[in-house]
Amino acid sequence: MRFRHSTVSFAVAGALAACATSGTDNLHGPAFGSEAGTGQEGGADAGADAAHETGTATDAGGDVAAVDAPEESMASETGAPVDAASETTADTGATETGSTCTSSMAILAASASSLAEAVYGHGQWSTASLVSGGASAAPTLIPLGSGYLASFVGTGSVNDLPLKWTAYTGSWTAPTTIGAALGQGTPALAAIGTTGHVVYWGSDSKFYHGTYSGSAWDAASDPVPASGAGQSFGPSAPAAAATGTTLVAVQSGQDGVVYDMAWSGSWQAATALTGSSVVSSLSPAITAMNGGTAELMQVFVHAGDAGSYYLQYATRTSGTWSAPANVYDQGTTIAYAGTTPAIAALPNGGAILAWQGSSPAYPYVSTYSAASGWTAPVAVSSDTLLSPPAVAPGVCGSDAVLTYVKTGGAVEVVTTSGGTWGTPEAIAGATGMQWVAVAAVP
Repeated sequence: MRFRHSTVSFAVAGALAACATSGTDNLHGPAFGSEAGTGQEGGADAGADAAHETGTATDAGGDVAAVDAPEESMASETGAPVDAASETTADTGATETGSTCTSSMAILAASASSLAEAVYGHGQWSTASLVSGGASAAPTLIPLGSGYLASFVGTGSVNDLPLKWTAYTGSWTAPTTIGAALGQGTPALAAIGTTGHVVYWGSDSKFYHGTYSGSAWDAASDPVPASGAGQSFGPSAPAAAATGTTLVAVQSGQDGVVYDMAWSGSWQAATALTGSSVVSSLSPAITAMNGGTAELMQVFVHAGDAGSYYLQYATRTSGTWSAPANVYDQGTTIAYAGTTPAIAALPNGGAILAWQGSSPAYPYVSTYSAASGWTAPVAVSSDTLLSPPAVAPGVCGSDAVLTYVKTGGAVEVVTTSGGTWGTPEAIAGATGMQWVAVAAVP
C-alpha cells in the first residue's frame, strides 16, 4: 500500500477520534482516486449536451492521482485494530424500550435482478422479502405517513429504463412503473404532508418532477423548472428535500457549480450556489433539518486542487444558502470522499453524514452540531463496501441508523446511541445486493 500522508488513527467507539497530523496537506478520511465517475449514480456519461444551460463541459474524473488511506486508520488510540463485532459495542437491535417501541425502520436493497425488502419493528428486523426485477442504480426510500415510499430506476436497454416505485403500509406493494417516465441514476424523493414528490434525471438528461397522492402517481412529466424558465439538465441525478410546503432540488452542474431549484406549486429558475465547485458526475445530498435555525443542509464533493476532492456543505436559513465550507476542517485535517455522500437530520439542528471510503472502502461517518461543527470522521466498521452507505435518523433509543452492502452482496445495518456504534447486523435474506436505502418512522 502506498502512503501519501502520516498515519491517522480513528477511535471507532467514541464520537470524536484522535488524529495525528504532519505536513500541510494532511487529509482526514478515505482516499479519492480517479474513479470519480463510478459512484452510486450508475448512469451513463450524459455527454456535452447534458451541461446545465449556464455551464460548459468539464472532465470530473480527469488526471486525479489515487491516494491510499493508511490501514492504520482503523486502529484504536492504543494501536489495536478495531473489531466491529467487539463485545464492547452494543447490539444493533437492542433498545431501551425493547418490544414496546412502536417506531419502525425499513430497508430497500437492490441488484440488477432483484429487490430485497425488510422492516424493523418491536426490536428486530424482519427477514428480507425478495422481489424479482431489479434496479440500474441505488433506490431511494422515505417515510410517508405511517409507512414508506420508494422509487428507483429499473433495468432495460440504455435510454429506455423505466422509473418505478413501491410502497409499504403494512405490506409492500408490487414494484410498478410511474406512468411512461424513463430515467437514469438515483431518483430523489421528498414528502410534503401526505404527498410524495419525486425529482429525477430523465433519459434525455433533463430533470422532471412527479407527485404521489392517494396511492397513485401522476405522469411525473413536470419539467424542472417549468419550460418557460429554462428546463434544467445535467450529468448526474438531482437530490431533493422539503421544508414546510417548499420542495428544494439540488444538482451538480456540468460547469462544476451546484444549483438549487425551489417548488411551491410551481418551479422557480435554477440558482447557483455562490462559491461552489463540485464534481459534476456526483450528486449532492440534501436533508431538511430538525430544529435549530437552518432549514436545509446540502453536502457535495468539492472539486479541489491537485486531485483533493473535499466534502463541503452549506446550510439554508430563511431561504438563503450559506457559503460552502469544508466538512471537518480542523487545522490541516479535512474530510474527503470520491462518491456521493448520504445525510440525515438529527435533533436540535444536528446532522449525520455517511460516505464510502476508497482505500479501504470502509463506511465513514461524521456528525454535525450547530454549536461545535463536525466531528472527526470515524470508520464505523472494517467491512469493505460495494456501494456508498445510506443513513437515517434512529428510533427506539438509537440516534441514527447506517446501512450498507458489503463486498459480496450482503446487507448490514448498525445503529449509534450517545456516540457509540453497535455491532453490525446482517439482514437475513438480503444477499446478492448492490445498493441499499434506509428510512425511519419515529
